[in-house]
Amino acid sequence: MSRKELVEKSIALFKARTEDVLHATSDGQFFIAKNRANVHAKAQKTELKVYDINRTEVEEELKEPIKDSGSKDESLTVKQIEVIIAETEDLEVLANLLEEEKSGKDRTTAKKAIEERITELEPNKD
Repeated sequence: MSRKELVEKSIALFKARTEDVLHATSDGQFFIAKNRANVHAKAQKTELKVYDINRTEVEEELKEPIKDSGSKDESLTVKQIEVIIAETEDLEVLANLLEEEKSGKDRTTAKKAIEERITELEPNKD
């Protein structure tokens, strides 16, 4: 994917996230941690390019702020949700994402992925 395509794809992620920078690889994967993006890029048969995409860059292109991470965004695909939850360790963010999914598109696959991540991160219950 080109940088321009990745910037367009990042809009939905920035709406759902609070980070100021996302790191994307030319195969369309997004990462919060740059080192993870670099590892992914180098692990492929053909090394991928890594792009740093800043929230302000996306806002300038849209000509509007997108800092409202609490707004419901029904344009997120299940794949985008999976990227978000794989990089999220905050149970509150995951719980909010689950509630948004339940009150929005209510997709079984998305809900299951979020619930599994919550279970994975919850402290052991004795």
